Amino acid sequence: MQKKNKIKKTILQYCITTGACLIVGFVIAVLYGLFTPWEALKESRPINIDSELTKVFFILTNSAFIVGVLTASFGLLILAANGGAFEMIVYGIRRFFSLFQKDVNKIKFKTFYDYHIYNQGKPKQPFLFLVVVGLVFIGLSMIFYVIYAQNYTPVNLRAF
Repeated sequence: MQKKNKIKKTILQYCITTGACLIVGFVIAVLYGLFTPWEALKESRPINIDSELTKVFFILTNSAFIVGVLTASFGLLILAANGGAFEMIVYGIRRFFSLFQKDVNKIKFKTFYDYHIYNQGKPKQPFLFLVVVGLVFIGLSMIFYVIYAQNYTPVNLRAF
């Protein structure tokens, strides 16, 4: 029963993360001008597009890459935090603010070692789902880029 609940929780994490990435990616694509005609978009911005198809794949490439990099970066940030990369900073800030308490001797951790041992006992935050979903979106942006690059004809080469 425990294993089923863990699998359900993992699937739910991946689904929620993927859904959030799709929504954010769609918002970015709309802000880039997904539904704007390509002629108007080319006149208003210096974008390398020569048809509606290249415009769509250019925008999808950018939005999927942005979402993928942000998601994978958040996962790697959690990985670093789980490893203790920010423990010294957090401990220093806590010690600094403990100086302003009424009872200075009533601090929770007297040394950094005590704080480090306390943090080792805490459960680590899951992060792998963020990295995996981020890498999937980066891969998706690479696929969109290949389609964009195959359909794009540079302006200088059209005369030949």
